[in-house]
Amino acid sequence: MAKVLIQEGIKKYFEKEATSLVSENNLITDKFRDNLEKQSVRRLNRAHQRIKYYKKSD
Repeated sequence: MAKVLIQEGIKKYFEKEATSLVSENNLITDKFRDNLEKQSVRRLNRAHQRIKYYKKSD
């Protein structure tokens, strides 16, 4: 009986830790996104260059 109670307590503890880590990661992600959105849009000084893809010849 005591062993089952201990196992359930450990399981609840780890579930609680997992949910707190997920919410903390979401908070960090939201802060990062907000900071990016606050930044002004900067343009490159020179003209854009197209990316050229070359096929490998066998």
